[in-house]
Amino acid sequence: MSTPLDTQSIIDETNRVLVKDFRIDPSDPIVANVILNQVVLGRYIDEINQTLDIHHKRLLKALETEEESARRIASKVITQSADYLTETIKASSQSQEEQLATKMETNRAPSHWAQWLYGLAGLGIGVVISLFFG
Repeated sequence: MSTPLDTQSIIDETNRVLVKDFRIDPSDPIVANVILNQVVLGRYIDEINQTLDIHHKRLLKALETEEESARRIASKVITQSADYLTETIKASSQSQEEQLATKMETNRAPSHWAQWLYGLAGLGIGVVISLFFG
């Protein structure tokens, strides 16, 4: 895909940088050499561009594949994290519920000392009643 060569512009550019009394013309062998170099280099540039296009397409395909893989992994990690968090919250709430139930049971049910004191109070009331009505 090289562009057509403009021989005259090459000659003009070369003549601008050359020493004052030295000029080249289109029949000069150096012009043929410059043209040949441009043709060869143009072909190499075309080949390199084609190779770059091929590698660019491969790279894009690999990037798309890796992006999809990263999305699947991220989705899996998020789902597993949510599951773990749900289970942790459930376990924590069950533990808190059990602790609350235990505290309520402890506060509701009298201790052994309280039962003993209630028993003594009942005995005392029984003795007083028997003294007055007995």
